[in-house]
Amino acid sequence: MLSQVRIMEILARLPLFRGLTSDERHYILSMPKHFVSFRPKKRLIVEGSHEPFFYVLLSGEAQVFQHQQFVGTVTGGEFIGEMGFICNEPRSATVIATETVVALKLDKESFRMLPARIRELIKDQIIAGLVNRINVQNKVNLSLREQLQRQ
Repeated sequence: MLSQVRIMEILARLPLFRGLTSDERHYILSMPKHFVSFRPKKRLIVEGSHEPFFYVLLSGEAQVFQHQQFVGTVTGGEFIGEMGFICNEPRSATVIATETVVALKLDKESFRMLPARIRELIKDQIIAGLVNRINVQNKVNLSLREQLQRQ
């Protein structure tokens, strides 16, 4: 597991927490039971399961699979599981650590207990991240459509 000093440095750099004050990042750090570690090949999320939490990867790398097909890689600074967390829907993908992953795990109760400013900043960053994923996916879809039209 990472030291508290190292976690503070990471939190200060991550877009999800960049807007927080030093005291607010210390508040996050004061939630030690929420910091978890996964060894390589360990599943962070299992497709189809119902789990009321999401992860913010602080370090490490994991691969994302839908229907056992590789769809992408997530690394430190990215969050996963937010759609199941927000929508109370089954997990849409399986996420497996490819190297040691250290993450912040936030469940609904802990999220509600966060001070309002921290909670709102995190919500805003999750929304921005989802919008970015939609934009990327739209570009992929357009590219594939153009390739099909040329054939």
